[in-house]
Amino acid sequence: MVKKRCPDCEQDSYSAVVTGKWLCPYCEADITLVEPENISEAKAPKDTERKPLPFRLFNWSIQKIKSGNVPRQM
Repeated sequence: MVKKRCPDCEQDSYSAVVTGKWLCPYCEADITLVEPENISEAKAPKDTERKPLPFRLFNWSIQKIKSGNVPRQM
C-alpha cells in the first residue's frame, strides 16, 4: 500500500496500486507525478502500555461498577 500527500490540500491519499492516473480524493487535483511513500513496510510502534486481555476486562468491569452502570440482578 502506498500513500501520497496532495500538494494542493495537504491531505493524504492511499492506494494499493502505484501506477496509473491518481486524483486526490479531497480536492480532485492530479497527483499522479507526486512521489508515493510505501507504507506496507512501515512498522507500527509497539504498544508497551497494553495490558493482557483478562486485565483489561477486569478493569472494565470495575469501572462499570464504580459508575453505577451495572444491570440489576433479579
